[in-house]
Amino acid sequence: MTPDRKHELWAVALWVEKEHGDNWWDFIHEQQEKLIANGEPDGALFWNEVIELCAQLRPQSDQTVQ
Repeated sequence: MTPDRKHELWAVALWVEKEHGDNWWDFIHEQQEKLIANGEPDGALFWNEVIELCAQLRPQSDQTVQ
């Protein structure tokens, strides 16, 4: 992963944390559903990477990363 990509992912994860807090999982899942419905599976994969980082920000979360 390039440094720019890594920074982009962390920026998004931190934004999601700030804007959605405990509801981060629901927000990301909704984004993924929209992208898949619009025929953009690569966009959904981007959010999978963000999920991993959000999980690191909230290690005590009750959410299960799938």
